[in-house]
Amino acid sequence: MTQVSHRSASRERVGTATRTVQNGRETLAKPEDVSAYTGESLATLANRRFRGTGPKFVYLGRSVRYRWSDVDAWLDANTRTQTGD
Repeated sequence: MTQVSHRSASRERVGTATRTVQNGRETLAKPEDVSAYTGESLATLANRRFRGTGPKFVYLGRSVRYRWSDVDAWLDANTRTQTGD
């Protein structure tokens, strides 16, 4: 008989992606997921990666992925209370 291990996971729907934390690790987001979440185009995200002005990202081979915590930290760092900030 095969035992199935049920791991606890918390999930949160973000745009077209599901943010999942399992065993203390969060899932990685594709650029399309971050684009849907932030409202920025894929081209803008690519440009921000090139200039180093966007959220931190990870290369997995040739694929780009983002940690949701890095996306949230980047958004928090760019939050302003007035246009002159």
